[in-house]
Amino acid sequence: MKKIALLVLLSLVLSTFLVACGNKDDSVSKDKGSAKEEKIATLFEKSEKIKDLSYDFIMTSEEEVTKGKNWTKDKWVKNQFMADEEEIIYILDMNKNISYTYLPTKKMAIKMNVKNPENESIKKPSDYIKNINLENAKIVETTTYADEECKVISEVNKDGKEILKMWFSTKSNLPIKVEEGLDSDKKVVMEYKNIKTEKISENIFELPKDVLITDVTK
Repeated sequence: MKKIALLVLLSLVLSTFLVACGNKDDSVSKDKGSAKEEKIATLFEKSEKIKDLSYDFIMTSEEEVTKGKNWTKDKWVKNQFMADEEEIIYILDMNKNISYTYLPTKKMAIKMNVKNPENESIKKPSDYIKNINLENAKIVETTTYADEECKVISEVNKDGKEILKMWFSTKSNLPIKVEEGLDSDKKVVMEYKNIKTEKISENIFELPKDVLITDVTK
């Protein structure tokens, strides 16, 4: 029972953590009338065609650093990282609106309902592309980051204050670094490395057969 209680607690902590890092709910302008917006939108065109994606990520928030891996395929997402010295694998099935929080060392998992699946995963590179407000964004420079040519895109709020900065790689056609919350004391930096777009098997989103699953969806 203690193991199950620990699993439930970790799952609740994880859910809170992921929601805090989830997608913005702000409505996104799709107006591409200006040349500025057209130029950025053209950069993003190839990104929208990517269906299978895997990468390593480093998320830095205040004094906390989280490192892990991510696999994304259609409506499936898998995150693997460490929390409280425990390896956690989080699998999200957006087709059924359910998630699995799996602890490999204990061979235990908890199955939960997910109300807003789009907001329940650590931010993917494509999330920033989908949520950026093109009306308030512009390319400020072309530079090299992590040995890749990048277009640096800055987004400001209605007062003209910078809220997000993105290093968009012209090699992978995805952001490889994003700084958000620049107008607050809750700045978050996401870095994406070892980006691959090869086809991913759905088997990677399955739990081992010997895992004890606690189902709290009912």
